[in-house]
Amino acid sequence: MIKQSNYWFLLLSLLVCQSAFALRCGPYVINEGMYRGEVYGKCGQATSVESHIERRSTGHIIQNQQLFGGQRNALPNSFGYGQSNAVEVEIVVEEWIYNFGPSRLQQYLRFENGKLMEIRNLSRGY
Repeated sequence: MIKQSNYWFLLLSLLVCQSAFALRCGPYVINEGMYRGEVYGKCGQATSVESHIERRSTGHIIQNQQLFGGQRNALPNSFGYGQSNAVEVEIVVEEWIYNFGPSRLQQYLRFENGKLMEIRNLSRGY
């Protein structure tokens, strides 16, 4: 039987472990969802910064078919057609790499329109 104090210890350790997977810059924790200015203010200048624009389509295709007697016509010669409601948008993407030296892994950060979307570990720093 596990004591109640062990449950509290387990819960506390899970909360601490969750933040251990985030990027740390000194005493600050960097999480996805933060904005570029916040990250820059806490981590400083990145070792490498590259930016580009990606075009993405948003929306979907609506399939319209002629209705006969309140039901959709399933015949092969039906009057179906597709209508696209897709809109193309431009996303400004910035990819930052932080090199904190040989004792830590390099960190890759991906920003989309100024918002941090991805944090990934890279190889050991130099």
